[in-house]
Amino acid sequence: MTNKKLEELTAQALIKLQEHVCDIESLNQWKKQMFYLINEIGEQKLSSAVPMNQHDSSLDPVDWSSARFVAHQMLNSSMHYIQHVRDRPVWQSMPNDVRAAIEDECLPENGQSLSAVCNDVLSYVLPYGRGSVHPRFWGWASGEGTLGGVLADMVSATMNMNACAYMNSAAFVERTVIEWMRQIFGFPKGTSGGLLVSGTSIATVISMATARQRALGIGSKSIHLIPVDDNFRIKIDHLKATIQNDRDKGFVPFCIIGNTGTVNTGAFDNLQEISSIARAENIWFHVDGAFGSFAILDPQRRHLVAGIDQADSLAFDFHKWLHCPYDAGCVLVRDYTYLESTFSTTPPYLSKSDQYSGDNKHWFFNLGLEISRSFRALKVCFTVKEHGIVKLGQKIAENCEQAQYLVSLLEKNEHPIHIIRPVSLNIVNFRFEPNEFHKTDNELNDMFNNQLLADIHTSGIAFPSSRVIQNRFYIRVCILSIMANLHIKARKSPYSDTRDIPRFPVPDEKVPWSVDWSDYKPTEYTSPIVLKNPPWADDCDAKKIEKFNQVDGQVDRTSYTGSYEVDRETNRPKNPQGRTGLSGRGLLGRWGPNHAGDPLVTRWAKDQHNDKQKVLEIVLIRRKDTGESALPGGMVDAGEHVSVAIKREFIEEAMNSNADGAQLIDELFKTATSVYKGYIDDPRNTDNAWMESEAMNMHDETGELTKYLKLEAGDDAAKVKWVRLDRDHRLYASHEKLIQAVVKKLGAYEYWHGDASATKLN
Repeated sequence: MTNKKLEELTAQALIKLQEHVCDIESLNQWKKQMFYLINEIGEQKLSSAVPMNQHDSSLDPVDWSSARFVAHQMLNSSMHYIQHVRDRPVWQSMPNDVRAAIEDECLPENGQSLSAVCNDVLSYVLPYGRGSVHPRFWGWASGEGTLGGVLADMVSATMNMNACAYMNSAAFVERTVIEWMRQIFGFPKGTSGGLLVSGTSIATVISMATARQRALGIGSKSIHLIPVDDNFRIKIDHLKATIQNDRDKGFVPFCIIGNTGTVNTGAFDNLQEISSIARAENIWFHVDGAFGSFAILDPQRRHLVAGIDQADSLAFDFHKWLHCPYDAGCVLVRDYTYLESTFSTTPPYLSKSDQYSGDNKHWFFNLGLEISRSFRALKVCFTVKEHGIVKLGQKIAENCEQAQYLVSLLEKNEHPIHIIRPVSLNIVNFRFEPNEFHKTDNELNDMFNNQLLADIHTSGIAFPSSRVIQNRFYIRVCILSIMANLHIKARKSPYSDTRDIPRFPVPDEKVPWSVDWSDYKPTEYTSPIVLKNPPWADDCDAKKIEKFNQVDGQVDRTSYTGSYEVDRETNRPKNPQGRTGLSGRGLLGRWGPNHAGDPLVTRWAKDQHNDKQKVLEIVLIRRKDTGESALPGGMVDAGEHVSVAIKREFIEEAMNSNADGAQLIDELFKTATSVYKGYIDDPRNTDNAWMESEAMNMHDETGELTKYLKLEAGDDAAKVKWVRLDRDHRLYASHEKLIQAVVKKLGAYEYWHGDASATKLN
């Protein structure tokens, strides 16, 4: 290439510099033309000054079209890997030849094609992970990750930002995520601050360094391990005594660490009591919330983290129960100025000009250990925006319910199985103690369970881990799957209220729609009552409905679980929890979600001396159709708000529409708080129609609001009465778990841990 071309481009650039720009539009056009000339001049100078080898020295693809094709293949492979994860073993051993291909590979002197490198990754790397994306990976508290997180990581890597400065999109996104977390955990507005880090470990280091501002020196000799009670919670009396003992010796206690969901047992410390002690003693209060802190998103278990908003610092992970790709952790500090005073240094090469600095609060390298920081916030922001905290909270609740389901299965086993209790979260520790072994031979029992665990791993069926608890070996299952919760009652055959309508059998592994199943032939059934097209039912032909996943006139067709699929050929909605073995609408009137409202009216039970106990009473009815005990709830009418429906149903079923108690009811329902909003595992559910409910608790703390309440069965109720929740009872559909949620929320006696027989209304 001669210099003539370079001279022409340079001349054009000089002329362009002299042009007059009169408005924003012409300025933008001028920039584009100037950038083009600069790039062309650079290319000409490079080609004339640097002798090129026969190979391209650029790291960019030689052929962008081919590179785009390879990139699409990799994305498709990633999506296939996630979608069909159930089709693979949870974990598989890496063959020796594959391991050798990785470990024995020579240092590459010359590069390979992009497609060749990608093929190696697909062949040697992708199939042999730890298994943590599989729904039956129960080994550690490791989130599965999401497709959205994959895409966010891709965009983050594309931007390749050092997210330590202020005036850029990464900083603004991280600020937003920190603000969201502040709102979730109830930290004070205006003074709180934080930053995203690799995980709880580094977040804890940052918190401890911040706390150490008031004390120097920390080592193993400076740490006291406080004993725990039978529920694996810090013994408050021992904590108080240890603090006083240290002060008597002239030491200065500077930090108390509480846990929300320990990784061994899922135990929660009493954060409210610990925070009170910390305030009284002027000690920093730190909460290790690695994964259990996000129980705050589940209304049924939010009470477990009561007091977390009083922490001076909180460390938690997004890559656990929020399922963001690794790594993504966070530290929140009640007063961000402590972070600044601990970590703020500004070397000359990081001096800030007024144009880019903003306020110092949001220069993240002044708030932690890292100066080089990746754009972690994007995948967190992506995950929260894509799914919302309601749905994320529902998945947390499902994992906890799955743990309870596992407990129920273990309890039915013919062999003695010891379970560590309480199971308050998503972690179950258990050990088999076969009748053939003597119970006192702990070493033999430990060896048996250790070998059993190894056999499970080798089989590829699941991947639990192990823990030594109270000097005994236990198999530990930690469930953090984001796959659909397997409905049980919705697959029960024959279909509800029938004797001759069988469901097509659906095994657990075939429930999700994402699992291909060409032999699936569900029974088609819609009740004759529904086919008569009453006012509360849809048209028999689903193709006449055009507004699924939205409000359709007076009918709300949105789902509490998020958007649901609609079959393209039949225009029938698909149950978001998966297959049920029966298509059509069954006994349900609406295609898609059928919304209901359930009232949980409670008060404290009283003994013969009229002293308040920690036992609840609740209003239950006996259904006319099934004879089962149930909450006095019902369907939400078209155009009706769920709170109105709940109040109406209670008056109809528990008061026989008696208007005399209307004023009492008005006052009682002012106490309403939502305890559940989502899918209900109901025996009436089908592939194309399903029950969803919002449950509200109306609690009479003093007993005065319900003192003169007259109960009288009406509508669908055969009987109604106050039921004392001090023993086990079996209820219709998923009403049992709704009651348990209220019991936990109010801190009442958890009756289901007892051995009493089931309650039934007579």
